[in-house]
Amino acid sequence: MKINIVTYQNYFGHHLKVEESLNLNVIKKELEAKNFNINIFDINELIKYGVNDNEFYWITSHQNTAVKKYLNDIVFSLFVNREEQLITSLKLYFAHDNKGIQSLLFNNGKSIELIKQKYYLSSLSEDIDRKKVFKTIDGAGGQGVSLVDNSKIKKRVNKEKIISFNIYECKTAIKEKIKKIVKRNDKYASYVEKRVPYVLQDFIEGLDSDYKVLVFFKRVYVLKRNIRDNDFRASGSGKFSYIEPTDELLNYSLNLRENINSPFVSIDIAEVSKNKFKCIEYQATHFGPYTQLNAKYFYEKKDKWEKVVKDNNLEQDYCYSIYEFMKAK
Repeated sequence: MKINIVTYQNYFGHHLKVEESLNLNVIKKELEAKNFNINIFDINELIKYGVNDNEFYWITSHQNTAVKKYLNDIVFSLFVNREEQLITSLKLYFAHDNKGIQSLLFNNGKSIELIKQKYYLSSLSEDIDRKKVFKTIDGAGGQGVSLVDNSKIKKRVNKEKIISFNIYECKTAIKEKIKKIVKRNDKYASYVEKRVPYVLQDFIEGLDSDYKVLVFFKRVYVLKRNIRDNDFRASGSGKFSYIEPTDELLNYSLNLRENINSPFVSIDIAEVSKNKFKCIEYQATHFGPYTQLNAKYFYEKKDKWEKVVKDNNLEQDYCYSIYEFMKAK
């Protein structure tokens, strides 16, 4: 079986620092030892030579928005009718760094028990009756996330408009203001108005922590994250600890990975009541590995859950996941 690992300028994201690449030499060696034929090349070679039948592709993503759009365009164009040849699905590739897409996938989140949320563009189509969690569609570590009610949403959206204004948009806005003064055209002004996509997620009262869980096929790493002081966010708090997870938490995490049909996944999980869990967010194409890198143990499902001393590195976990996932196919 041949797997093509597709990079962007020799970069393949997934490491602790977003600018650092996975060690592809280690991955190539590990997968070749499992009898895979591995080829590593740049995304531009994929454009040049196209997609080969009966071969599989594992393609990097990126957190630079321009690079991400470039990669998205290429992956969509080449794999829209070949999704079965991607290691992580086309859906999951586009869900990377896009909470709007996440909120709509998998039966609007019902099949993975995603906390109820809706996707909007600038204005609300209805009033909300209680506080919600406002999220810009990209960002990590709690960035772009705040608690809002009806009175704060407009202000929050306007703040994002200002933050995300670029030079071109600023010039356009100024030109439209001048046009509006000289010759009023409300219809056109409304058409070109800058808008902000965002997600509103149900706010769960009383949470003092959540869990960051990384699942590599049947290996599960669990990190407990306490919320920040005088805040509601746990992501990026730095108040982390490795705990003994319940079987229910481990089962929920493994089932989610299986439901989204990926060899690996990163999940933010809230315990909404005793051993009852909901997914806050998930990523499969590109995610931070802090939970795996700093763990001393992982939990593996055999006849029952077993606690295993970790003697494997991050690259080895990816190789194990891909091997088991492709074997199961």
